[in-house]
Amino acid sequence: VPAGTIGEEEKRTVILVMFGSDRNSLNLPEEDVMAAVTAMRLGLSSLSNALLFEELKRRSERLKTMRLIDEAILDGIELGQIASSLMERIRQALKARGYLLILQGEEEEGEIAGAGGDSSCLFELLDGGRPLGDGVSPVDEERSVWSVELRSRGRRLGHLLLLFDEDDPSREELLRALGDQLAIAVENAALLEELSRKQSEIERAYEETLEGWSSLIDLKDRETEGHSKRVADLALRVGRRMGMSEEELKDLYRGALLHDVGKIAVPDSVLLKPGPLNEEEWRIMRTHPLVAYRALSKVGYLSKALEVPYLHHERWDGSGYPLGLRGKDIPLSARIFAVVDVYDALTSDRPYRRAWSEEEALSYIRRESGRLFDPEVVEAFEAEIQSQRGGEARPRSP
Repeated sequence: VPAGTIGEEEKRTVILVMFGSDRNSLNLPEEDVMAAVTAMRLGLSSLSNALLFEELKRRSERLKTMRLIDEAILDGIELGQIASSLMERIRQALKARGYLLILQGEEEEGEIAGAGGDSSCLFELLDGGRPLGDGVSPVDEERSVWSVELRSRGRRLGHLLLLFDEDDPSREELLRALGDQLAIAVENAALLEELSRKQSEIERAYEETLEGWSSLIDLKDRETEGHSKRVADLALRVGRRMGMSEEELKDLYRGALLHDVGKIAVPDSVLLKPGPLNEEEWRIMRTHPLVAYRALSKVGYLSKALEVPYLHHERWDGSGYPLGLRGKDIPLSARIFAVVDVYDALTSDRPYRRAWSEEEALSYIRRESGRLFDPEVVEAFEAEIQSQRGGEARPRSP
């Protein structure tokens, strides 16, 4: 009895066969036959719904898996995250038992970038010298390994090995699409890492250039050797202790290195005068923050580092220069450096006086807390000096 078809994409004809002990036993009343056919059609409808549900479930899993990779591409995650957290989420979405992600460069042999789940079997296959193809191969009666080549713009980037409990040919389309998307994510991550490395090299070159400039400024001002680098390092430690962000610390460090760059415009007769300056000489000396501002504001990557060269002579009570700012109207970086610079000056020898001891310099800074210096900065500064005496490690450069 032809009963109909099930499924939309793949139609199948189903036939009901009824068995009896003899030919006569099949002469059923028409209403019994129709009842049997109706029951069968109901069963087929349930089967069709079940098949449709399974198909929708597979498509949902595919979309979920592909979305994971798309999000990784958009977020620009690193190779390490792709090889670990992303691949583990993909493994779970695919219901794979384990995975190995093998990446390679232009002329490099592949290296295992990540592994997860039950991957011991996959390691054994690699150790056994099995070549990495592209497709499925059985491990035993119950398990199979899918190898997916990762290729982007004609260049092979590696392989993804996935271990499954059963061989399901319907996975092929999904895994090939996954391989294409994963290759894009891997390539993007590699490019981002290369860009980050290049940026770090450029930033380091900038820092070395700034340190060179600061040494020249020290020579002009006849400062003790390494003065600018020394105060920049100390300001950095105080800034970190006060909770400044990494970007703020970079700007503080760069500004501290160049804190006296404006003195290049001050005549040596004023800058190197061994005795007290007269009123006109002080007027000239006090122009150096403005010179620094005019010079550095034209350098894009130093624009945020201007606060220290421009404003480190401002004082908490408003008695400083060039703008006469007071309190927290003075940027934190300038408030920090004001304390650090005075401390370093007091504890260094000068032609007209001997260096003060650390305790003498600290005592002076404590006395001027709330008048010349920000009390919170003074507290953090003193804690940093005490920690150095206790032998704490010096923090890294930004």
